[in-house]
Amino acid sequence: MLAGPDCSRCVQEFEAVLDTPCSNTAHHEEIRSLQVKYRKDVLSFVEVVEQLSNPFLATGKELVALDTQEVVEQEVEICLSQIHDIGQDLHAQYISQRLDKATVPLSDTISRNKMLTFANRPDTTKRGKKSSGVQKQNMTLITQLFLSLQSRPDADMAEFFRYENQREPPTLADRGSIRSGSKSDILDCVKAPTGQTAPARLATVVVLDMAAVVHMTAVVHMTAVVHMVRPTSATTFSDYVTKHMIPFLESQVTPTVERIDAVWDNYPEVSLKTLAHQRRGTGPRTRVGDGSTRIPKHDWNSGFLKNENNKKELFSFISEEIVKKDMGGKLLISTKLENVLCNRPCDVSALQPCNHSEADTRIFLHLSHAAAQGHRTAYVRTVDSDVVVLAIHFFTTLGFSQLWVGFGTGKKFRDIAIHDICSHLGPSKCVALPLFHALTGCDTTSLFLGCGKKTAWASWVSTQGLTETLVALTHDPNRFNLASPHMQRLERFVVIMYSKGCGLAKVNEARHRLFTSGKKTLDNIPPTQAALFEHIKRALLQASFVWKQAVLVHQNIPDFNDWGWQKGDNAIWLPYWTSLADASKACSILLHCGCEKSCKGNCKCSRAGIRCTGLCKCEGGCVNNDDAQIN
Repeated sequence: MLAGPDCSRCVQEFEAVLDTPCSNTAHHEEIRSLQVKYRKDVLSFVEVVEQLSNPFLATGKELVALDTQEVVEQEVEICLSQIHDIGQDLHAQYISQRLDKATVPLSDTISRNKMLTFANRPDTTKRGKKSSGVQKQNMTLITQLFLSLQSRPDADMAEFFRYENQREPPTLADRGSIRSGSKSDILDCVKAPTGQTAPARLATVVVLDMAAVVHMTAVVHMTAVVHMVRPTSATTFSDYVTKHMIPFLESQVTPTVERIDAVWDNYPEVSLKTLAHQRRGTGPRTRVGDGSTRIPKHDWNSGFLKNENNKKELFSFISEEIVKKDMGGKLLISTKLENVLCNRPCDVSALQPCNHSEADTRIFLHLSHAAAQGHRTAYVRTVDSDVVVLAIHFFTTLGFSQLWVGFGTGKKFRDIAIHDICSHLGPSKCVALPLFHALTGCDTTSLFLGCGKKTAWASWVSTQGLTETLVALTHDPNRFNLASPHMQRLERFVVIMYSKGCGLAKVNEARHRLFTSGKKTLDNIPPTQAALFEHIKRALLQASFVWKQAVLVHQNIPDFNDWGWQKGDNAIWLPYWTSLADASKACSILLHCGCEKSCKGNCKCSRAGIRCTGLCKCEGGCVNNDDAQIN
């Protein structure tokens, strides 16, 4: 209880504090730095609205950053659409736990919510399962085999090598995907010359053309061009076309050139390369629009061009823009998805609609069309060794007198005379080359672990009858089956790849000998016959169906399920590695029971007529291991 004088003093002190003028009454956002930033943001927004019109009238379903036209990922879009409800739930949870029920102290730190926003985007960089557990699995399998053989010394070891040691064959698989390698080594195998030649300097057309006669054709792999021609000075996509692409195309035109074909990749939703693309990661999605969009600041190749939707939109935009140019009176044909565009009236009915997904094959459709129009010398510019292989295969059927391929970039660029290579290879090897290339590793088939293109090429020379098999299967892949003589020759070819001195013809037998002799580890022996069979089917699909129909406007591709592929989650095509289970599940040598007492009746080992081992729950100390009982 306070007396009167004390109450009066408290009132006076309160009034004194209340009447004290505040030294700073401005709002914290009224400082100059924040005002400058706010003004800059407002002006940037006005500029975007003036360039793109009212963004709120857009009808698209994607969530887009207004200034960069960068499309956010679906995860960000979902998160932002639910952020209000998430905030309400968190607020209610805070009131309940800290105020109503008092189960959580008020002093406890509130954990930060890792919400996805425009600034906090999901990581799309390359990720994959680490292979550190593979060696551990192999050690476990060998230990199990050792324990089993102690109790079953008469067991057939050859049975163990009929199965893969993992569900995904280590010889062919890399973290569940196709094992990749240096497929461009095929150029050294066919003795493709290095360096540039004087005749090639006369070439025109999109990305180096070669003119040797009056009628000259040039076909350009435009996907490769976009990777090589970077937007060094362009600020928008329209600038990129004007300042980089068109000058580049014009610089390739010489008086001898009459026609330029710009061929682009298409990116269908269903593709055998989807898994590989996902493992490499993806870049942020950015709309190209009418070309006024600013080019993203992130790296051109590892950022913008890593997103397939970006490339698909950009390729269509560039294709529409370049055909607006006269190109000095030269005919310019540019593909746009399944159709083609021209810079002047031209009969292109034989080129469209085209269902090719890759420019690698579509190039040869355009070469065939050009040859039918009377052209006799052509030049193809690419960075993909598959194109060189197909050029060798199709040269004699196209009807050109000379076919050149400009391959590579920078110091490694080379002019390859396809007509000369065909002369020294001979017709049979030219026909067989695509299937050999697919068997030994390309974009949709695996490279054999430890066996590159050069090793495979030497093995081809040493395998009797292999050329005839490759030619026969190229013409009729449906003749291939597990019991066919073609399978026997291909098995022998794989055995020679892994060991020149091994005289065995079957891969399963070679696996047994190479491992037990100590020459190879469990991961470096040939694949099983079952795994090799599926691998060959994938190679046949690529070489004898996709590549073989490169000169057709409409490719008739069979069901992937019948040729070594299966559909996984999210409708992604995955390799069907083998029809057999792995050794730990299927091999009878490793069979073990779970009996705790007597191993009779339903005991797995007893029913199979084999002894229990140290792998069994009984640890082999049961009546099933009594000699009299076994007999």
